[in-house]
Amino acid sequence: MLAANPVFWTDWLSDSAPKFQPLSQPLVHKSMRRLCDTRKAGNLTLAVEFCDKIAAHDILLAHALDGLVKGQENGVIKPAKDVSATLTTWRTHTNADVRKHGQTLAVLWGDDAAVKEMIVSLHDTSKPEKERIAILQSLRKVRTDTVKEGLKPILTPKTSTALAVAAIRAAADLGGDDFIAPLLTLAQASGLQSGPQARGLLYNAAIEALSTRTTWTQAMLTAIAAGKVSPTGFPVPVRRALATSKDKAIRDQAFKVLGAWKDSSDDVKSLIAQKKQAALTGEPDLANGKLIFAGTCMVCHEFHGGGQKVGPDLIGSGRSNLDAILANVIDPNQIIGNGYENFTVSTKDGRTLAGRVVEDTPTHVKLLGAGGATQVVPRDQVATLTNTKQSLMPMGFGNLPDTAFRDLIWYVLAPPEEGPLTKEKKDLLIKGVEEPTTAKPKGPSSRAIDWESVSLWNPGWKVSAPDFERTPVKLAEYYGQKNVLLMHPFPDKKTPASFERKLKIEPGKTNLTATVAADDRGDWTLKAVVNGQVVKELTVDHEKPRWKTLDIDLSKFAGQEVTLRLEAHANGWSMEFSYWSSITLE
Repeated sequence: MLAANPVFWTDWLSDSAPKFQPLSQPLVHKSMRRLCDTRKAGNLTLAVEFCDKIAAHDILLAHALDGLVKGQENGVIKPAKDVSATLTTWRTHTNADVRKHGQTLAVLWGDDAAVKEMIVSLHDTSKPEKERIAILQSLRKVRTDTVKEGLKPILTPKTSTALAVAAIRAAADLGGDDFIAPLLTLAQASGLQSGPQARGLLYNAAIEALSTRTTWTQAMLTAIAAGKVSPTGFPVPVRRALATSKDKAIRDQAFKVLGAWKDSSDDVKSLIAQKKQAALTGEPDLANGKLIFAGTCMVCHEFHGGGQKVGPDLIGSGRSNLDAILANVIDPNQIIGNGYENFTVSTKDGRTLAGRVVEDTPTHVKLLGAGGATQVVPRDQVATLTNTKQSLMPMGFGNLPDTAFRDLIWYVLAPPEEGPLTKEKKDLLIKGVEEPTTAKPKGPSSRAIDWESVSLWNPGWKVSAPDFERTPVKLAEYYGQKNVLLMHPFPDKKTPASFERKLKIEPGKTNLTATVAADDRGDWTLKAVVNGQVVKELTVDHEKPRWKTLDIDLSKFAGQEVTLRLEAHANGWSMEFSYWSSITLE
């Protein structure tokens, strides 16, 4: 009703709400959220005018402003007219809640005075890091030159890792070629971090940001080619995106600078998923992992004082998180860095030699093979020199028994030489490059879920999902799709989130389609269930294409009454959020 006739209902509410407190307070809160949900600037103007009318009632006003703040979570929408005077009144109000919500709105709506105050707080090194990160999360939504200039001093190697990563992601949102130089500096400086996880967080965040815009990507690849930024540990998702870019110049430059890339086969992807589950099950024996490492990996890799220089030094390469190392170990041919391709040399006397080329001169070719063995072949004895376009690293590690594989992987990820494998350290390695935010609330989320809004996302389907870290929630946009519903499975790790619908399947309307996506750092399984029987499954990961489609032909059920369920199941309990763009039956 409010969305259909907002002028009438806001007028009525401004007269009635003060008389019926406290019962009217939740209604005012929800009404302001509904006005935001319409995504119309004119309705935000009505919302501000409504707040002006109830300004004499502090608690009611605070509820209204809180509703407006929550309504901005699905995307900032500003009033159609200048409301700076009203914002100043709220920001200097005697009521603490009104001041807090007024300050937040002022920043989100780009009020210059409020933004400058927030930037001063951002630069205040006496403030706790979590508070400064929270400030960044607000400022990254404000696309103004003032914010961009205020962000630059944070993008330095002296900034703590968590705050620097938050600043990098804010820069990626804000855009502007002025950010290229500081982002390249941070990518280069990531190697100075004390631990592999900190290195990985900073390096991956900088590389991911630099790959979001064409000019930034070109500058990044140029810097890598010039040796200013290391290609070691280059994130697999970014390499894949570059290899499949629509811009041929980017694809060619990435191949030249970063080396060959090819996508994993479905069988290899399945093996990676299986071994991930093995790594997540049970506790690793790091001593046994070290023994396996010494007998296998050390014949090619240096690691904590031992090994050979055939492959990259593992101290700073590919160990930022579990997903990264699984891809590198199980499918080493997915990304082959320049200089680490396996070459074969056929000699004129009938020999065949293999290794990576470490010297190629007019007089000889020098190969370095497994175990550090070198072969020097005079140029006049070389019959053929062939790039196999394969990695020197063998493919067989995925065939290790699950227990041995788990021990090996966790030893490489977290060797005792780098300190104990604590629960916090293990969680970080499992989650990977997680966006730092203020501490998430324990137990139920810190705000009430708007179940009415969730249920109206697709009214024909009944939603079953837990109140889990601020989900379920509707998002204004996710990777190009509008009006997306975000959910998570239940915390018992067994019960999926789901949609359910009972209906009669009409002839000619038998194609059920669900368009879904995964979190940047996780995956999940979509199961379609008809009358209690699973009829189709789909693993939903964050690889391209980002949005996956599940199509089901229900022709055999035409004319029947059926119960349909679409279930979102967890895979390993790591960032199992499911994103739903649409569910249709046509």
